[in-house]
Amino acid sequence: MLANVKILSKFNNYTIAFQLIGRLIGLNCLISFVSLMIQLPGLIGDHGLFPVSTVYKDIGIIGGNICLCPSLIWLAPNLTTALFLCFTGSILAFLTVLGYLKGFVFLLLYILYLSITKACGPFTQFQWDILLLESLFLCVFLYPFLPGLKNDSTNKFNMQQPNPFIWVCFWVLIFKLMLSSGLCKITANDPTWTNLTALYYHFATQPLPNPLAYVFNQLPHIVLKCGVIFVFIVELILPIFIFTNSKLRSFTAFGFIALQVIIALTGNYAFFNLLTISLCLPLMNDSVLQKIIPEKLLTFLNITIRNNNTKIDNIASEPIFKIRLAQTFKLSVAIILTLLSLVKILSLSGFIYQIPLIETIDESISPFCIANSYGLFAVMTKARPEITIEGSYDGINFKEYTFKFKPGPLNRMLPIIAPYQPRLDWQLWFIALDENNISPILKNLVYGLMLNYKPILNLIDYNPFLDKPPNIIKVSIYDYHMTNYKEFFKTGNYWYRDNKRDYFVVSQKKFK
Repeated sequence: MLANVKILSKFNNYTIAFQLIGRLIGLNCLISFVSLMIQLPGLIGDHGLFPVSTVYKDIGIIGGNICLCPSLIWLAPNLTTALFLCFTGSILAFLTVLGYLKGFVFLLLYILYLSITKACGPFTQFQWDILLLESLFLCVFLYPFLPGLKNDSTNKFNMQQPNPFIWVCFWVLIFKLMLSSGLCKITANDPTWTNLTALYYHFATQPLPNPLAYVFNQLPHIVLKCGVIFVFIVELILPIFIFTNSKLRSFTAFGFIALQVIIALTGNYAFFNLLTISLCLPLMNDSVLQKIIPEKLLTFLNITIRNNNTKIDNIASEPIFKIRLAQTFKLSVAIILTLLSLVKILSLSGFIYQIPLIETIDESISPFCIANSYGLFAVMTKARPEITIEGSYDGINFKEYTFKFKPGPLNRMLPIIAPYQPRLDWQLWFIALDENNISPILKNLVYGLMLNYKPILNLIDYNPFLDKPPNIIKVSIYDYHMTNYKEFFKTGNYWYRDNKRDYFVVSQKKFK
């Protein structure tokens, strides 16, 4: 028992991070659930872009399909079920923000969010969605699973120190995220990364640029090259120091946070930056966080700081066999998750999947998103094709639909919307990159506009055909380019566009 207490006491100076990270992961979950709930009718409703009732209608439960697509939506594949899951998840996530940090709550959040990500298909397959799932899964084992433990004086806010094995899993997670993001840039053989020119294009071609992206796009090339070097240092070198000592770990955390702040200031990446910064907290001990976080804020959040001399009453009062059983279980979980993460990192080299057993295990757990691959900005997009949709009554005079946040009007101010994510606007960025194929989502979007379906109209900003749907809809693609300062002060435009080409045209006759 003393050995167990000694091991745990080494992580006794991470009590602030321990009490904060669950709240912050819960906050990310709350943001995602609420923002999805607003968009779900247009995304997966019966008249939406990816109707969940249609998608699940022809999929049988027999044959292990539930394991291939694990989701509570199987119980009743409709919009009402999805909204209920989001609402329930929002309530539970809000409880964790308040400080109700229990393993069973995070388990429910994991199940609910996994269900929603599967139900929404391509709209929730972003790296921050799977990163949130992996983080929620770790929190299941980090905190006491059930309320009412012995010596838990508040019975609501349990102030135990973190379990060292699960705490190290958080180190492994941020290590995997950052190192994989760096390695993928090397292994993708994209010349813009190797010749340090990636940031020449990034700010103008990213999915949803914000005002500072416009400013950064005007920076001298030498500054942008230095920015690429900084990215490589943060993603390829700093992760190594996670497993050294506390000072270097803290330094590494500040490097990670600095990169995330820059990304957040120059782009709208939903809750990704907030979530990644949250995952940096386990790298910083109490002495570091006390210097950063105001004492009044810690008091307001009801966060207590355990010193190294504090007796670990909860541990000492438990029977030895229960302590050993719990520690053995969490150690086993930590070993399995760490090995799976190692496989994901090694897979970037391509040789690990030559081992059949590894490949089988990876395929089996992949649908559950508990050990994921990451690789941000592996290939830099050098051009910016944008989909435009126009409608007409006579086939001669066309009026353009306007989306809420993606580039459209040339003089419209670039948006600041993170951590909210407009899932349709994001999806259209990906669709525009593949001009050789017409996405079913784009077809459903045009169909909804042709019939003036309200759930779909709620996803866009301006519909020029409120009284009567158009007879013809024309979909085109333009190449968008950011203007420079001289052009901006002359025209007031953030963008100019050229090289228009027709994508497809549909008419009301097809729907009659």
